[in-house]
Amino acid sequence: MTDIQILGINESFSREELKKAYREKSKELHPDKSKDTLKSHLAMIRLNQAYSNLQKQLKEKPQLKKEKQTKDLAYSIYKNGIQKFQNIHPSKWKSYSIDGLFDPSAINTHSETPSIIQSLITEMSEAYRSFSIIINEYVNSPWYADSMSKMKEIEKLTLRYIKIKESYEREMDDCKQTRKTVHGLSEK
Repeated sequence: MTDIQILGINESFSREELKKAYREKSKELHPDKSKDTLKSHLAMIRLNQAYSNLQKQLKEKPQLKKEKQTKDLAYSIYKNGIQKFQNIHPSKWKSYSIDGLFDPSAINTHSETPSIIQSLITEMSEAYRSFSIIINEYVNSPWYADSMSKMKEIEKLTLRYIKIKESYEREMDDCKQTRKTVHGLSEK
């Protein structure tokens, strides 16, 4: 018989149900109440073992729940990082309407590009933050290794995006300067 069967309780027992079942069974099986003291004594030993095992099980349950909550929290942080990461990945650039990102002739038509790239850089820092929380606070997390990998990729992407943004800004400044110069010559 299992410990639960010996005490006659449900699988999802509470501490109070366990105590109540133990008291009732111990009154029933106690050697002082029985004619066959050896059999009663052995039954009482088994009852005490079952009670002790189930008490330990109750103590372990909150720990398992806490581990699950920790795992769930780590996953939600990781998931947030992944969502941000997906937004910053170059495959998403088309959704930002900057197909001509590397097309120099598109500079004049994409004056909003540096601000779009800046918003991508901001998202990178948010994704990086999520992954760094996993790295620093959830070392045993199943998402630890992937978080490390994503952080390295974000570092590379951030540098690339910053260079692209600076390049756009320089090109735009050069275009503005050229326009001013051409406009100034046409006035003379």
